[in-house]
Amino acid sequence: MNRIETEIILNVEPSKIWKVLTDFESYEKWCSSIKFIKGKAKHNETVIMQTSVPDGSGKTYTGKGKITELIPLKSLKWKGGITGILVGVHFWYIEPIENNKTRLIQGEDFYGLYPFFAGNKKINSFKPFYENINLELKKYLSTIE
Repeated sequence: MNRIETEIILNVEPSKIWKVLTDFESYEKWCSSIKFIKGKAKHNETVIMQTSVPDGSGKTYTGKGKITELIPLKSLKWKGGITGILVGVHFWYIEPIENNKTRLIQGEDFYGLYPFFAGNKKINSFKPFYENINLELKKYLSTIE
């Protein structure tokens, strides 16, 4: 398993972040790398999503994911990919901190032959992709009530 993990402090309470993260239709408004997510934010729900490939090539990937964890105001995870080749478990963790601020931890656990042979260096080269998602979310949160 290879992991990418990012963190950002957001100047909003957890409920505001949770509302945006579980409103899949809103992703196309704020997240340039996730073109769409179709489906509901429900545990064990299958969703269809189109995302940019994190290597900077501009290519997109459309696939299915399954919501594997949904703990209101705390965590959201989905899993998708091609079993044995490349499977990703994308995660969001929400942690309230002082003064109505929130620590958001976002990342992905990668499994399969691709991450095994590509190694940590290649997988870690995708980190700016995830950090950009955090910054886009921060900007979007500042524009909504």
